Amino acid sequence: MAVPAGEVAFREALRAKGLRVTPNRLRVFRVLSRHSEALTTPQLVTLLIGEGLNPATVYRMMQQLTQAGLVHAVMVGHEHIGYELQSPYRAHHDHFICEACGRTFDLAECGLEEAVVRLAERNGFQVTAHHAELHGLCPDCQIAGRTGLRDGSAEAP
Repeated sequence: MAVPAGEVAFREALRAKGLRVTPNRLRVFRVLSRHSEALTTPQLVTLLIGEGLNPATVYRMMQQLTQAGLVHAVMVGHEHIGYELQSPYRAHHDHFICEACGRTFDLAECGLEEAVVRLAERNGFQVTAHHAELHGLCPDCQIAGRTGLRDGSAEAP
């Protein structure tokens, strides 16, 4: 069975960062590849429970993969950190974060890339990556009349 191109690139990146290609790292990569939303470490542990991974191993691995720049952390809700694969393993996107319910929404093709390039050129800066979080109210919370955390109306829809 052929190995998908994204996994081949991930394996090469692990080696380039001085990390071993292990079955556990590949399991985490495959789980993250199958999910469009960011996954918290407890979610990853639950999804990998049948694979025999120790929760401490998953926590440690997510720190290593984040430090290596292969995944990045995003806010999920108001108090949890989720992980997503970095580009080129997943298409680049930014995020909307609802201040009332805490949900995170992917924001693809928003035009920020062009603005970042213009700003970088204007300031003589070479941008290697960016992550944007736009905070506000999601459509459901707007309809429900929620205004955010400060007014106590932050229960999820």
